[in-house]
Amino acid sequence: MRYAASIFCAISLLIAVAILGLWARSYHHGDWISRNSEERARALLIGSDRGILLVVRQCLRRNDFSRSEWSFKTGPSEGSDEYGKDDERIGLGGFCCVTSRHSGFRERTFLVPHWAVAVALLILPISWFRMTALRRRAERRRRSGRCFNCGYDLRASTDRCPECAHGLSQLPPPSTAFTSIVVTVTLLLLCAAGAAIWWSNPARGAARGLGADPDRGIDFYPVWESPPGDRPDRMRRLDWEWGQEWYQSIWHAPDGDGLVVIYRGVIMQHMFYDYWTVAVLDRSLHVVRTGLVGIPSDAAPFRLMEMRSNDPSAPASARGKWFLAVKWNFTNQTAPATHDDQSDEKPSDSMNTIDWDDTERKPDSLRDSANLEVRSAEQ
Repeated sequence: MRYAASIFCAISLLIAVAILGLWARSYHHGDWISRNSEERARALLIGSDRGILLVVRQCLRRNDFSRSEWSFKTGPSEGSDEYGKDDERIGLGGFCCVTSRHSGFRERTFLVPHWAVAVALLILPISWFRMTALRRRAERRRRSGRCFNCGYDLRASTDRCPECAHGLSQLPPPSTAFTSIVVTVTLLLLCAAGAAIWWSNPARGAARGLGADPDRGIDFYPVWESPPGDRPDRMRRLDWEWGQEWYQSIWHAPDGDGLVVIYRGVIMQHMFYDYWTVAVLDRSLHVVRTGLVGIPSDAAPFRLMEMRSNDPSAPASARGKWFLAVKWNFTNQTAPATHDDQSDEKPSDSMNTIDWDDTERKPDSLRDSANLEVRSAEQ
C-alpha cells in the first residue's frame, strides 16, 4: 500500500508541475484540446487561458458533427474574464460555473484558477515528503540510540523512554498517518469529480427530442396556434431549454391552412436585408414548403400579409396573384407602426414577399407597383 501511495504522489506531483507550467504559459498563449462525438452529438473542450483552466461540455440538439475526432489548437491569449457574462453564471473570484443555451445547443463550463488545481495536487506530495522526512529522522535517532520520537538519549534505558514513554522497540507511526491522508484526499477528489461530471452534463434537465422535422431544419417544436394581439413580439416563440427562437403564425392559404415558421437559419446578408428561413408546416408539423424572406437587420417578423398588383408594368408571372409576405416591426419600437404613423410611407414599405424554393424568384419591385392591394394572411 505504501508503494502504491508513493506512485500516486509522484503522478500527482508531475501533473501539478505541468499545471504550473501551463499557468505561466497561459498569459501569453491559450491552449485548447477538444473531442467531438458524432454518435452522441457531444463535445468536450479543455482549455488554458489567462490563468484560468476551462472545462466545457456541449450537447447539440441536432447532430452537426461530420465525424468523431480529437483536435488541438493554440494561439494568443484572449482572456476569460468576460466568459459567460450574459449567461447563467455562478461563481466567486476565479471559480465559476456557467450554463449557456444558444440556437439548439447547451453548454456547461467550469472555470478554475491554475493555482487552485496545483495546490490541490500538491497536497499529497507535500504530505509524502513530510512523512518520509519524519520517518527517516526517527530511523536515524533509533540507530544512534536515541528515542525516535523526542530524541532523548536511551543508552541508560532498557525498556521505555523516560522522557516521552515510547517503547524502545516501537516502530515509527508516520507511514500509517500518511496512508490515511492519501485515502482521504483521494476519496474527496473522486467525490468532487463525480459531482462535477453529474452537474456538467449539458443534456441534464432538457427535453431530448430532436424537433418537429429535424431533417428539414425544424429542430424545435412549434405549436399550431396563431399569435393574438398587436404586441411588437406577437409572433416570437422561445424554447428556453435549448435557447432557440423563432416566429410563427397560421397562414389561411386558399389550398388549406399552414403554420408558417420564420427563423434565423443560414443567414444571407443583402445590402438592405438579412434573409431569414421560412418553412410552412402542415397539421402534423411536417415541412411542406420552404423559402427565404428579407428583413432588415434591426427588425423582426410582426404579421403575415398578402399582396397583389394588376398593374400592367408588373411582371406577367406575378400580375393578379396573391403572394405571401412578411410584415416586420423594428425591435426598438414599443408599439407596432401603422400607416397613419408613417404618412410618407406606403403600407408595403415594411414588408417583403417570400421567395419560395419551389418557384421562380419574384422581383422585389412588386411592392412598388401601382394599384397594389394588401391584406392580412392570418384571417
